[in-house]
Amino acid sequence: MGRTNGFCHFFDLEACIPIDLVNSQDEVSEISPAVQVKLLRTIQEKEVRPVGSSRSYRVDVRVFAATNRDLREAVKHGSFREDLFYRLNVLTVNVPPLRDRKEDIPLLVKYFLNRFSTDHSAVRDTSPEALYCLENYDWPGNVRELENVIRRAVALRKEDFILPEDLPPNLQIPPTENAQHMIRPVDATLTAYEKAAIQNALARSGNNRKKSAQILGIGEATLYRKLKKYGIHD
Repeated sequence: MGRTNGFCHFFDLEACIPIDLVNSQDEVSEISPAVQVKLLRTIQEKEVRPVGSSRSYRVDVRVFAATNRDLREAVKHGSFREDLFYRLNVLTVNVPPLRDRKEDIPLLVKYFLNRFSTDHSAVRDTSPEALYCLENYDWPGNVRELENVIRRAVALRKEDFILPEDLPPNLQIPPTENAQHMIRPVDATLTAYEKAAIQNALARSGNNRKKSAQILGIGEATLYRKLKKYGIHD
């Protein structure tokens, strides 16, 4: 393992097997010209020389590179090597910005809640109103911005679920007529909140029970029992 100018790379120097070259800190478009040369050499020559060593090691790697910039434009402006670009551009997967795939927000929120919760400070869910705010924001900072918003909400919240007031002020929007049926958990009983959450999940999923259960973080059998309990007809 080595780190050069902020670019982190991992190689298994003993076994010649495919491994993932993962850069968890920086995007490939941000690495320096010097590191670009080293990465290109590693890909072309299939060998790497650890810092301070006089010996090169053979490696067999797969490279997964991520960027939110247009690398073709970076090549035109001379900030990214053209030969490295073509070495990396074998299979391209375009991930739409979060604003264009808002159906992913509930699952991402659930993931971040689980990630930032602790055994002594568990946050089980977001209120329907808070989720409405999250789904009606354009997220110019994409998933990283959502991650930071949930981290902040977990730290500031007073209940065991996220409320709109736990979100940054620019996300706190008043509910529209589409959300007027939501019940404020602070004023409602737990039963009323649960019923409202189920109704909201069904509305967002188009009455798809499987998707609704995923949004709520419960099993389909559990959802079915609660539908019968509350007399909700999907």
